[in-house]
Amino acid sequence: MKVKVTLHAGLAKDGKTRECSVRIDGNSCTTGDIVVALELDLDSVGLVFVNDVLYKDSNEVFDGDKVVLLPHMEGG
Repeated sequence: MKVKVTLHAGLAKDGKTRECSVRIDGNSCTTGDIVVALELDLDSVGLVFVNDVLYKDSNEVFDGDKVVLLPHMEGG
């Protein structure tokens, strides 16, 4: 399966928004599997959206989904 992933801020190597495609074996996976496939630290990911819906790292993702990963936010 293939999903489109957008990485924001500190999750992208240059600190800017980066888009990429991720291929995972099988018909579905979790958002956590995608984070691992991208070789990111699970603790560095703060918010995950799949098709514009807020997800948790255990939610399933399917072929063709659009995943957005954001780092933890700070501020007041």
